[in-house]
Amino acid sequence: MNNDNRISLKIPEGDLTAINAAVKVLQEKLMPYLITLPIEERQMLAKMGDKNTSFISKCTEFMQQNPSLMPQYVSLEEMKIDLDAVGTLYSLYIPLKQIASAIDDSMMLSGSEAYTSALAFYYNVKGAARNNVPGAKDVNEELKKQFEKKSKKKDDKTKPQN
Repeated sequence: MNNDNRISLKIPEGDLTAINAAVKVLQEKLMPYLITLPIEERQMLAKMGDKNTSFISKCTEFMQQNPSLMPQYVSLEEMKIDLDAVGTLYSLYIPLKQIASAIDDSMMLSGSEAYTSALAFYYNVKGAARNNVPGAKDVNEELKKQFEKKSKKKDDKTKPQN
């Protein structure tokens, strides 16, 4: 087992208070402008990406130059608002995504190190229990429950009968 401790994260209380305040500001100031979509709707929407960004720009230019070609249900002004929103949100998204990714990685590594340490303790307790070290058997009995597989026969008995 690897004994490296690659992360030892302890955020000082003052910093954590400031971070939580900043998150609260983001929630209070940004969330009123944002929406959340159900998964089904997200899947059905036309997606704007790198490949079609230049297409959208060209269409915007042509719409301005040729208003008679625009469908009546399309608003150039609303389209410009939407494009500006994409730019504004993207400028917020990139640094927030980097922070979220680093938080996720840090949680994963911290959790992995904690779980690895717990497993090392458990394996040590198992060995101690086999060697009749006082107190080890009770600890082992409690901890080994985590790794016991439930038999199908027990599961079948708990299922309602038709």
